[in-house]
Amino acid sequence: MMRLLEWLCLAAAFIALLAGATMLTQATMGAGVIAAACFWAILARIAQAAAHDSKMRGRLEQMYRKMAEIAEEIDEAAEDAVGEGEVAPTGPRRRMRHL
Repeated sequence: MMRLLEWLCLAAAFIALLAGATMLTQATMGAGVIAAACFWAILARIAQAAAHDSKMRGRLEQMYRKMAEIAEEIDEAAEDAVGEGEVAPTGPRRRMRHL
């Protein structure tokens, strides 16, 4: 759903850019070129932020999985040391149980 909204907004922006370009006169051509340059710079920045966000989400998921593995190992070691069922889940494992 979000991708559809992004594409619709992008299409609307291009339509506005084209409509604005058709309304330029010789006197406003300089401002039109500057506006078009700003438009492309904004689109480039949005694309850069989307790529960065995707990369960071992937890294966070890796860290989360590793943290869950470590918490599981700690709980298993605690159960081995104390006895089965006598140790309540602690730390990240307790908080991650809902996932």
